[in-house]
Amino acid sequence: MITGVVGEPDGGPGRGHIVQDGGYPGFLNWLAEGVRLVGGAGRLAAFAAGLARDHVLGAADSNLSGEIAALLGPGKGFPGVLPLLGVGRDVPDGVMGLRDGRLDVRWTTATSRAYYEGVRTTMRRLADAMGTGFLDNPVWWWRRVVTVHPVGGAPIGDRPEEAVCDPYGEVFGHPRLYVADAAALPGPVGVNPSLTIAALADRMSTRLLEDRPPRRAHRPPTAPATALTFAEVMRGALADGPGLVLRLTVTVDDVDAFIDSPDHRAAVRGAVDCDPLGGRLPVREGWFNLLVPGGPPGRRRMLYHLHLDGPQGRPLTLTGRKEVGDDPGPDLWADTTTLAFEIRHGRHAPGEETGQPPLCSGVVRVGRLDFVRQLASMRATGPAPLAALARFGEFFAGELWGVYGPGR
Repeated sequence: MITGVVGEPDGGPGRGHIVQDGGYPGFLNWLAEGVRLVGGAGRLAAFAAGLARDHVLGAADSNLSGEIAALLGPGKGFPGVLPLLGVGRDVPDGVMGLRDGRLDVRWTTATSRAYYEGVRTTMRRLADAMGTGFLDNPVWWWRRVVTVHPVGGAPIGDRPEEAVCDPYGEVFGHPRLYVADAAALPGPVGVNPSLTIAALADRMSTRLLEDRPPRRAHRPPTAPATALTFAEVMRGALADGPGLVLRLTVTVDDVDAFIDSPDHRAAVRGAVDCDPLGGRLPVREGWFNLLVPGGPPGRRRMLYHLHLDGPQGRPLTLTGRKEVGDDPGPDLWADTTTLAFEIRHGRHAPGEETGQPPLCSGVVRVGRLDFVRQLASMRATGPAPLAALARFGEFFAGELWGVYGPGR
């Protein structure tokens, strides 16, 4: 049981660390037995031979805890010894992978050697203050360490190129799949990590609840809904030049209700890709309104309102619209495939006036090949998929006819 903590504060010229006393748990005798290695030359020779064999053969498997247990012996009674536990933030530059079906960890203590010396210096000062001697853990003779708080493996980060999860623990490319344990930590936190892990899990749970889909109204079993989904990709650039791509999936939960509703609103998921804004920005929640009245009489708009997560979880809101109107010349294709957008800081509800200038703006378009893919991606699920597709097509074509048809 840990009863005391001392150390060097973090945030100074180097990485800080703390040293804790190990109390007198059951493993104290086991660790303390290391000072009797002079009388256990056979155990020491067997341990060294095993390490040499593994190194020469490049063995992927290991049993370090068992090997140390054999080295240190049974540990029967050793009073007057206080184990010291070093906790801190060594350099997290290891790489984990699979080799022959087993975990393969490529990591070295060399890049953290100066840091370990700082921890050992603190321990020596404690020993001097108590008027006693200091002994290293025997495994340090081979520049190896043992940890009881391994973290990382599926770390959080700003973009999928450098991490598995976003700052809220959601796995990139897999919406609503979260990592909530120590694997999400991108590196050591410098203290016993249980409270940090709990805080990350609590933060993730709060976001999960905030993004929970609204409950659908109960529908009688005699009137099930037919849903419709399709993918849309728009490519373009910010006003100052850098490229930007919208990769969206539009979901209509109930085709009949969608067409009958005056706002023709559907849900949107997906992501915005733009390097100057931080790479891939997931759409946490989004809305799409299809061909709603707007502007002068006889014109329609397609509206997009997307809540995005920027770097470090920074909230952003993208608003955009396609202006659909019969202007001089052939413009139906350009009107229905060209989206002008703006991105602002914060979360803003659809139709909310923020009064703040946009962070950036630009224009994206649906290319001809992407339009073909969009049509091919349409899927209707439910009791009447063909009828739903037909009604959706009639609605879309009818609205366009009302704008561009003869006599308009």
